Amino acid sequence: MAWNMGGRSGIAGIAGIAGIMVVLGWSGSAAALKQPNNQVIPVGNSLQTLFNTLTEPISALNDAKTTPETFLPACEVSFKVLQRNAGYKNSFGWYNVGKDKPTLADLHQILSCNDPVNTVKKVSILADPAYLGGEVGFFEAVGNCADINNPGSVQYVFHSEPKHNPDAQNMNPFIHLIVYDMHVTQIGAARS
Repeated sequence: MAWNMGGRSGIAGIAGIAGIMVVLGWSGSAAALKQPNNQVIPVGNSLQTLFNTLTEPISALNDAKTTPETFLPACEVSFKVLQRNAGYKNSFGWYNVGKDKPTLADLHQILSCNDPVNTVKKVSILADPAYLGGEVGFFEAVGNCADINNPGSVQYVFHSEPKHNPDAQNMNPFIHLIVYDMHVTQIGAARS
């Protein structure tokens, strides 16, 4: 699932099994991110095609990065499902940043596994009673139809803070989420 949060940064999830934005890759480059097995990521061309369609001046390969890991909410934000390429049906949301790994109860789902392409959801994290103040992280719940309200449907949860990911204890863990600086800020029709 690809999404645009209506601001300047977006996260794309990738994993061997699935991703929020199952992303793509090209031939190697000094700036390219690599998995522990030296696989350049993203893999494929659908993410670059998406950026081109959105007229985003982004190189899916060379502009991919893993930071920032957390974000400070400042206003209402719109999230739009732009693409679904994963083998799994993933969900996406936010959590309060803290010292401990968030539990499923700490996660706040924004986009569900069943939201089709072009679904737009507006979220005001600042106005959410669950928001504790400070920075937030984002997550992707992975499964056949991962829904944090149905724990049995969630196989893995990947966080924007890699220290919370299932393989974080590995010496060289895999990259599961990619961040891009986006410039398109308008999701819907223009309003006067």
